[in-house]
Amino acid sequence: MLTQTQAQVHTGWMTAAPLWDAIGSNPTLMQRPALLRFASDNFMDDLQKILETSPQSLANFQARKESFRARPSGAPSDWQAEIDNLKLYQPIHGHFYLIAASLICRIPGLPDRTMDTANKEKASFVLRRYNTSDGSEMAWINDPIQGKGWQRVQTHNGDYNYLAHSEELLPMFPMNFSQNGRKRRLLVGLIPTSSRESYKAAPQLPPLEPMLAQDDARLAKDPEGDSRLLELEMKVNAQFQALKQSAFDDSKTPTFPDPNLSGAEKTKRKNAKETQEQDVSRFILLDLAEFISKNLPDFWQKLNGKSSQPLANGPEKSIYNILVNRHIENSNTPTLLSGLITASEKWAEINREIVSANSTPPLPYNLKHSDLSNDELQSLMDDFKQLLKSQPQGQNANPKAPLNADMALPKLDSSGATMYIMRCVFQRPNCGPFQPELVSNRTQEFALAPFFDFDAPARPIRISLPVDTSIAGLRKFNKNVGFLISNQLREQMERATDLKKAMDGNLASGEEFDLGTLCSFSIPIITICALMILMIFISLLNFVFWWIPLLKICLPIGLVNKLKGK
Repeated sequence: MLTQTQAQVHTGWMTAAPLWDAIGSNPTLMQRPALLRFASDNFMDDLQKILETSPQSLANFQARKESFRARPSGAPSDWQAEIDNLKLYQPIHGHFYLIAASLICRIPGLPDRTMDTANKEKASFVLRRYNTSDGSEMAWINDPIQGKGWQRVQTHNGDYNYLAHSEELLPMFPMNFSQNGRKRRLLVGLIPTSSRESYKAAPQLPPLEPMLAQDDARLAKDPEGDSRLLELEMKVNAQFQALKQSAFDDSKTPTFPDPNLSGAEKTKRKNAKETQEQDVSRFILLDLAEFISKNLPDFWQKLNGKSSQPLANGPEKSIYNILVNRHIENSNTPTLLSGLITASEKWAEINREIVSANSTPPLPYNLKHSDLSNDELQSLMDDFKQLLKSQPQGQNANPKAPLNADMALPKLDSSGATMYIMRCVFQRPNCGPFQPELVSNRTQEFALAPFFDFDAPARPIRISLPVDTSIAGLRKFNKNVGFLISNQLREQMERATDLKKAMDGNLASGEEFDLGTLCSFSIPIITICALMILMIFISLLNFVFWWIPLLKICLPIGLVNKLKGK
């Protein structure tokens, strides 16, 4: 029986024990941790099954130079692309890689070294950048003062087999198996092959200087940073103005009438547009009712008759008078106040949470025909602004995005040009300074394949687009994606206000105020827009690249729209 001191002196790292028979007497390979490749999401279950049934077959899973590039037309059937270096592909490609090694006692039989976890002994590994020209290494440092980054490792006795100060350690875990009738233990660790391994950068964005309301007309709508005013502007005022503009466009003679359209087709298109605008009108009323009830609850109780308190002089009476004297379409239709109350009561039908094949949609009216004038609409917005000033923002108000949010910086090179190596580390902190960390020999150098790599395998990917693409259906998705836009890019984007004018080279001057923006979008809607734009540009540029046969193939599937029931 070895004493603890003797076991520590004779402890060493060797390659994975199941590979010893396949490697033979090669001392370099015997002392080098192994790299294992698995092409399944169930790689841990696969590894456990291999160790339980046939540990020696683990040699078939060693990472090798291999390319999955598509065979060029005309090439022999056994053609394989040649690559210079070992590449480790990403999980998105369907491949997973493990570092595997055995911690042994250097005595006859090479028994496993048992770790004393009570004394804080543990096994881990480090990932390092490797310079193939001189063999130097760089360690990923997590220094509490200098922050995170790559730092060159100085040699120690002519080698790099020691742990750098504040170097990041990646975990290893044990896997038990039996070999030649003996119970053994294999230490493995998952290699971070994708750019998902990112870290928060220490520098933060400096806070922006406050701006005055008179600096820009749009800032005057939100001088105190009240996000409720922006919500009212975007969901109610801007949408109502768009409907009014649609009514103005309908009154003009079409600039480019299509003479080939039949009367039936013109009627069909007109009815489809009317149906969509009625849907938009319902949501404007619902959003305004929800906005008042959430941000001005006492005033909402007075409007719907559930409060005995009288209306206060000033903005409350002004809003009430406009809502009860103006109608959704004309004098024969409900008033705006009646429409708000109905929309709040019929919210489930409007949002299509309750679907009935025979039910008529509530509020089948179009706000573009409303007798509410633009001046009265602006008066409504001003009165709401005055009321909101007396009501502090509640917990339900939209939170503002922090200006000094940390930026994520990648740890790994996404180009695939940098080479890496790994080393296993055995730590025994309670053994004193004369027993430092035991660091293994380096693994074989390798590159990390970028996301778009010719040699990478292609994992089948299915992206399901929304089935219900109505306004009610798309509104159910959260706006969970934020685009940070600089002030210069925002000005350039706002110059293109009209597609036809932009194509003719007639661009607007752009808004002139020094402020960036954070725009939030919904992933499903972004996906639909991206697909439509993709198909447009594919068709336009196909005559140059001839890429449609290489890019897409569309097969019919039985996807049912539950709203239509077919």
